[in-house]
Amino acid sequence: MRIYSGPVLSVTRKCRIIHDICMKIILTIITGLITIFTACTPIHIGGEIVLGADGSGSRKIAMYIYDDDDQFGGGGNAYHYLRVHGDELKTAVEDKLKTALTDTSWLTVTVTRGFGAMWNTEIVTLSFDFFSFDDYANKMRRLASFGRNSLPIGSEFRTPSLRNAPNNQWRYTEPANTTYWAVRPLFLAIMDDPAIFDITSGGRNRENDKNALMGMLIMEAVEFKAVLGTNPPLLFLSGTDIDELFPKEEG
Repeated sequence: MRIYSGPVLSVTRKCRIIHDICMKIILTIITGLITIFTACTPIHIGGEIVLGADGSGSRKIAMYIYDDDDQFGGGGNAYHYLRVHGDELKTAVEDKLKTALTDTSWLTVTVTRGFGAMWNTEIVTLSFDFFSFDDYANKMRRLASFGRNSLPIGSEFRTPSLRNAPNNQWRYTEPANTTYWAVRPLFLAIMDDPAIFDITSGGRNRENDKNALMGMLIMEAVEFKAVLGTNPPLLFLSGTDIDELFPKEEG
């Protein structure tokens, strides 16, 4: 048995350690259950934010497209709803973004194959840097507006925030709906293009109409990572509302 002989940890630090251990256990369990969720033809959204103490940083939004047969029949799977993959899918996503946003010089699109527990996925990732937190919030809202002057009807997008907190800290908050509704307009644009989206899933889909398939995009079961200031990375389940404190300056 390893005995801890270092300084006594604060209650907050102890809670953080317990939180991180629990999250790693939960993420491991959830990853093992991915094949169950894929019966519902999902595309899961995860990602990462790296946020510096000056408000600058980088963001990745990762969409995991699963290639698992529907064990219950009639639904197909997310991978087979797409007519294009790899570099062709990358080009298709870039074209949709350019059409809607006009200027996409700040965005990078990558399409990769998953590995390890994610071996059966194709991963579409949108990446961008931001020079301030306002710049970050504006870029997320641009994705959510998708070429419109305002958010689409029904959008539940919520702007993330970075505010002053006691003890020389920042308070970073971001609702789960921020990521989901930032990506949903792109997803719907792809669904609306029969050159990219095959509603039959290669003949596998015998049950779901377009309205039903709008629920294919979901926030659950994959990892979201936040690197805040000089703190170690925090792991969350995607779909979690984030409300975290971190120091403004290095200790």
